[in-house]
Amino acid sequence: GINAEYGDCEARMSAGESWEQVNAAWRGDRYYPRDKPCKALYRSIHQFRIEAQPGTMVIPPPLTSYLRACAHAFAERLSLGHESVGEGPERTVKITLSMSLASQAVDPRLSLDPPRKPAKPTDPAAANIRPDRELKAVLDQCAMAEAAARAKMEQLKAAQCEGLHAMGRAASSDAEEHQQAEAEAEAEDAVQTEHDIRTAQEAAVSAAMQAMAEFETRRAAGKIDLKINLHMYNILLNVLSNAGLPDQFFTVYHCFQNTGLRPDTATTVALIKACVLNNQTERAYAELIQAEQTQMKLKLRCYSLVLKAFGQNMADLNKAEEVFGRMVAAGLHPTEEDYCVLIALNLQHSKRDRVEELLLNLGEWAAVSLQESSLELIARWFNSPGAGDWIVEHGTVDQEGVCSCNQGQLRSISIGEEGRRNLVSKMFKLLSLIHI
Repeated sequence: GINAEYGDCEARMSAGESWEQVNAAWRGDRYYPRDKPCKALYRSIHQFRIEAQPGTMVIPPPLTSYLRACAHAFAERLSLGHESVGEGPERTVKITLSMSLASQAVDPRLSLDPPRKPAKPTDPAAANIRPDRELKAVLDQCAMAEAAARAKMEQLKAAQCEGLHAMGRAASSDAEEHQQAEAEAEAEDAVQTEHDIRTAQEAAVSAAMQAMAEFETRRAAGKIDLKINLHMYNILLNVLSNAGLPDQFFTVYHCFQNTGLRPDTATTVALIKACVLNNQTERAYAELIQAEQTQMKLKLRCYSLVLKAFGQNMADLNKAEEVFGRMVAAGLHPTEEDYCVLIALNLQHSKRDRVEELLLNLGEWAAVSLQESSLELIARWFNSPGAGDWIVEHGTVDQEGVCSCNQGQLRSISIGEEGRRNLVSKMFKLLSLIHI
């Protein structure tokens, strides 16, 4: 039985299967080493085979009958000679490595442990770098301060957007005194929020400039050569690009290029952001393509930045579509803002079919709530020539399901994901019939 089992295993290996495939099949065999004693026994026999010294290995007693059977099975798997010797409790297994077999290499797939993955190629330029720990501590501190300020700014912007929505709801409702008072209070809050946003932005820029000052001080003293590694450069480059300082970014990036260090994903992300900030959209797109070709895992923001940059130039519809296609092909999910950039471009170029397709996808992506800018874009679409005779109103639905636009009573029913997609599809088919 053992010979038959491992004859099958040998046939699988000769057929060119991987370690994973061979060992997955081996796990189904009776004598697969599942517990610690069996694993230790197999590894000792396997090591005896690897050492390639012709001779005999004796598995000492005491051995259970199962371990003895495993020893025979393991020796058979490794093409070693094996026989039982002795009687009763002193019975052992003698394993033999012949001269002819010792001259043959051991198939790595016979190992109980998976093969190690090849180490990543080292960067020769990084070998002699001894990082300046004091500078790294300063850069880390500046990066944390910039990130905290940026997070605060994003939080305030979200609150500002919600405040604008609330002001719009108050303005569209009946002009009662308490509603007017609420609107005035919200307007005051909006002014304060705008001030807080500017303060957070200034804090982010201040942290970035502090990091830049530390870098410039050491550069002037000739203390950056072989003192700044890739990680430290990435910290500084990302802080500068996040703070919107492209001039300082490219000063540091030029120094980075002179080191010969290999850029990684973090470096490329920062470079794309800086190129967009510096109105170098074509370069940003070229860096994006090059990063894809080197199989870097890029963030969604890289594509979004380039897409938005092309969207600012209404003549770059084709480039914007290319970036959007690459984003989807990379397995990333475009944001609401990404869809709106492309919708606005196609609307500008009168690509009605493409606009409808994008609106359908946008509706599926953000079925619950859309930003004010998205709602304005949708209203612009329905009011555009050839869209039909539509009246577009932006209102709210209260907790009782009453719409502020027409006082209609809404009901909520669960139609499931497939039902929702079918409903959205039918709505846009109805819209396409109005175009005819």
